[in-house]
Amino acid sequence: MNKARLLAEIDPQMACFRAICAEEEAATSLLISMKDQGYPLSDQYHIWSHENKAGVIVFIRAIINWSKSIYLEDEAGLGEPLLRSTDDPGRPAIEIVLPVKGAEIVLRPRPPLDIRSQGGTSLKDVIGSYLRSEVNKGLAAEIKAAIKVRANERNRLLYATDEALPGCFSNVEYYLKNQGGIVNALLTAVGLVDPWRKPDYPFSGLVEAALEEYVEVMKSGRR
Repeated sequence: MNKARLLAEIDPQMACFRAICAEEEAATSLLISMKDQGYPLSDQYHIWSHENKAGVIVFIRAIINWSKSIYLEDEAGLGEPLLRSTDDPGRPAIEIVLPVKGAEIVLRPRPPLDIRSQGGTSLKDVIGSYLRSEVNKGLAAEIKAAIKVRANERNRLLYATDEALPGCFSNVEYYLKNQGGIVNALLTAVGLVDPWRKPDYPFSGLVEAALEEYVEVMKSGRR
């Protein structure tokens, strides 16, 4: 992202391309981490697929929106989640601190994303509901198509088509700022997932549920 910002004035097209590559590299780090840890279904995706990489942030946004709803609607009596750095796993990591309303105590889940559902609605379905709201699509194949459009942004920057020459985004400064936020969210996810490994920590329930929904969507539409 630093190089993208440096290039913005002299070569905005390449600046945007570098920003896309930054997102892809950060998303790949998360996909590789889950595969390396042996998360269920992590053998069902290809880490070098542009579509798979473009889809990661879409799922993270859905999870963020869901987590915000928990404390905004006061469903669990918890305050706004806080992110903190920690070395509890024996290496630099990120933890989630959950203030308990009405008490001077906080919760520190270990691992941070080990959240699980109880009752009739699965956590996978909850994530799926917020995912469909995020992209305004109802079917898995429709969500996959919307993600495919995102993945093709890099091609519009690099290659001519029958309709147009290679182009650039109209507001490069805004685009780079937005991409910076995406990269930050992806790297934060890596810090919440990668250091918290077996045998010291179990698989995270939220990661398992999100991965199940991710694989279902990204494999949809295949023949």
